[in-house]
Amino acid sequence: MTEIVRCARCGRSWTAELWLQLPLERMLSSRDVAAHVSAWPADAVVQIRACTGCGGAIARTACRHS
Repeated sequence: MTEIVRCARCGRSWTAELWLQLPLERMLSSRDVAAHVSAWPADAVVQIRACTGCGGAIARTACRHS
């Protein structure tokens, strides 16, 4: 089954593969996130990419090597 990523602001959607090609706005490291959650894996990051439809931010977790 294909994973779909959807923009919460405008509803535009992509496959997870195509989402990785969207412009990367920011990447939050485990250090950035750890202060805000009770447990966070050391190799996990949050990738924030820009929606090509409305410019909104779409955040997803990933392994650091992704």
